[in-house]
Amino acid sequence: MVSISNPILGFALIVIFGYLGGLLAKRCNFPSIIGNLSAGLVLGPFCMKIFSHELIESGLSPLNSIAFGFIAFSIALHLKIEEFKKICILAFSDVLLTGFSISLIFFLITDSILFSLLLGITAATTAPAASLAIVHETRAKGPLVSALLPTIALNNVICTILFTFIVGLLSASESKIFYSGLIQLLIALLLGISIGILFCFSMRFIKKLKIETVWAALFSLMILVGIAKQLNISSLFASICMGLVITNTKEVADEVFEAFNKIESFIYLLFFTMAGAHLDPSFITQKWKLIILFVATRAIGKVIGGYIGAFFTGLYKNKKALFGIGLLPQAGLALAFLLLLEEKGLPPYAMETYSTLVLSAVVLNEFLGSITTKILFRLTKEEGKAYPAIFGFIRAEDIVMGIDAEDKWEAIAKLVHQLCIKKNIPFSQEGQLLEAVIKREMSMTTGIGRSLAIPHGIVQKQQNITGIFAISYKGIDFGSMDGKPAHFIILSLIPEHKVAEHLKYLTQLSKIFSKPFVSSALMEARTEEEVLRILWEAQQ
Repeated sequence: MVSISNPILGFALIVIFGYLGGLLAKRCNFPSIIGNLSAGLVLGPFCMKIFSHELIESGLSPLNSIAFGFIAFSIALHLKIEEFKKICILAFSDVLLTGFSISLIFFLITDSILFSLLLGITAATTAPAASLAIVHETRAKGPLVSALLPTIALNNVICTILFTFIVGLLSASESKIFYSGLIQLLIALLLGISIGILFCFSMRFIKKLKIETVWAALFSLMILVGIAKQLNISSLFASICMGLVITNTKEVADEVFEAFNKIESFIYLLFFTMAGAHLDPSFITQKWKLIILFVATRAIGKVIGGYIGAFFTGLYKNKKALFGIGLLPQAGLALAFLLLLEEKGLPPYAMETYSTLVLSAVVLNEFLGSITTKILFRLTKEEGKAYPAIFGFIRAEDIVMGIDAEDKWEAIAKLVHQLCIKKNIPFSQEGQLLEAVIKREMSMTTGIGRSLAIPHGIVQKQQNITGIFAISYKGIDFGSMDGKPAHFIILSLIPEHKVAEHLKYLTQLSKIFSKPFVSSALMEARTEEEVLRILWEAQQ
C-alpha cells in the first residue's frame, strides 16, 4: 500500500476518521477522545500505514504547532489571577509529589539528572483537553470541576516553565547553561504578554470592522506561534502568557472564551487524532517493566498529591482522595514535550527510553484517565449539572431570580443594568441600550401571554445576541395580550445582522412555553442551575 504524504489529503482524512472514531466511541459509552486516538493509531505509519512517516513527522508539523498553541492558550483561559490563591496548593502539591517521585526513581535507574527531571516534569502534566472534553461531554459542574480545571491550568503552567528552562539548558554551553534557560523563559514571557496586550487593545477596532472574535483570536495566536518558532523559543509558554493576559482582561475575556468554545472540539479532534498517529503499539511491549513503574508511580503521585492539596484547601472533606483521580489523563503537553525534545535532541539512548515511556503512558493514561475522570464526576454527583446556553446566549449566570419592579419600565431598566454588569458592557453604553429597548416596547407591548414577556432592542455595536432571563414571583404588568402579568422576562439585545436568528429563538421560546409543566416548574425552581435545566429539558 502506498502511504499518503500529501498534507491536504492527510488533513481531510484526519478530520473524517477522527470524527467517525469519536462518534463510535460515544456509541460505546467511551469518551470521544479514545475514538480520536484509536482512529489516528489505525491511520498512522505503525498500524495500517495509510499515513507516511514523512507526513506525521514534518508534513503536519505546522498544524501540530497551531494545535499545541491553541491548547496552551486554552489552558490559560481557565486561570484567573483571583483564583490563584485557592488552587495554588492543589497544583503545587500535584507537581511536586508526581514530579519528584518519578525523577527520583528514574535517577536511581539511569543516573542522569536532566533525563530524570524531564521525565518527572512530563509525568506531572495533566491533559487539559481530555478533562475539558469530559467536562463538556458529561455536563459536569460543581466544586470539584471549579477547582479541577484551574488546577490543571496552573499545573501545566508550572510544568511548561520548568520544561522550557531545562530544555534551554540542553542547548546551552556549560558557561551559560543557567543563563540560557532564563533567557528562553523571559523572551517567551515578553512575547506572549505583548501579543496579548496588543490583541486586547485591538478588540475595539475588531468589533468596528465586524470581524468575528474567533478568527481574530486564532489569527493572533498563529502570529504568536510563528514568531516563537522563528525565534526558537517556547511557543507553549508564550501562548500561555498571551492567554493569561486575555483571560484577566474583563473587557475581552468572556468574548474570547465563548469564541474559542465554538472551535475547541474541532481542534481537540485534530490534535488527538494526530497524536494517535504518532503512537507505535510495539512500544507497549518494549521495556514493559519501566512502563508499569512509570504509570503506577505517576498515578500514586497524582492521588497522594491531590489528597494533600484537597486536605489543605478543604475540598470535599469526606472525599479528598478522589481529587487526584481527575488529574490522571495525560496527552496534550506530554506529547508536545516529546515532539519538542525530538527537535532539540536528547542522546539517542535517552530519547528512545523517554519516547517509549511517554507514548506508552499516554495511551494507558488517556484510556484509563478518561474513564476514571468520568467516574469521578459521577461519584461526586457533579455529572449532568451543567447545561449549554439556552437559545445560544442564556447561561446560568444570566438568570435573575425574583426580580422586584412596580411596572415594566422599572423592570426593563433593572434588567438592562444587570445585563451590563453580567456581560461587562461599559456603563457609558447603558443609556443607549435602555433607549433601544424602550423604543421597541413603546411601539408595541412585548408581553406575549403565557406569563411571558420578551423586551428587546436592536443595537449596532455588538456581534452576537446577548440577553438575560428573569423570574418575577409576584408578576409584572406588561400589558400582555391575555391580560395576565408576566412572571418570566427575557430581555435581549439584537445586532442588526442577527434579526433572522432572533426570529428563530422566538420560535424556540414559543415551543418551550407551550408545554404545560414549564411555567409551574420554573416558579418552583430555587437555583439558576435548576432554571437552566428546566428550560434545556423543555427545549429537547
